Amino acid sequence: MAGPSLEQAVRGIPSLRGVFVTAMPDCLLFDSWTRPDEKWAREEASAYFGDLVRANREALKSLASWSSDMQVTIESSDLLLVLRELREDFVVTFAFEHTAPLGMVRLQIKRTLSVLEDLLPRVEPFYAVKANSHP
Repeated sequence: MAGPSLEQAVRGIPSLRGVFVTAMPDCLLFDSWTRPDEKWAREEASAYFGDLVRANREALKSLASWSSDMQVTIESSDLLLVLRELREDFVVTFAFEHTAPLGMVRLQIKRTLSVLEDLLPRVEPFYAVKANSHP
């Protein structure tokens, strides 16, 4: 996905500081947008976000409580992070100012994910491509 498409999808969202799109299962940064003043290590953060969602999914499965609609919400002294799986091939992480109202955050995430669903390509893992290839 081209950068401007992600930028257009998140334009005008109040309190948003950044968005990271992580390609799964390899936990690689696919695309991101951050405010110009943010100096985050995007690739490193993206890998952690993918691993975090994967660990959360497995933990919920061990409790027989897994749902495809799950999200991970992390509140710190300066950030509100929300991580959501988009299909099985992407994790999208939203970084908001910690003062953002959670109801507004959820509404903005729902709207943005519906736009990203159409923008993101279908990613097929290498092992699936190799298994489906013909000699």
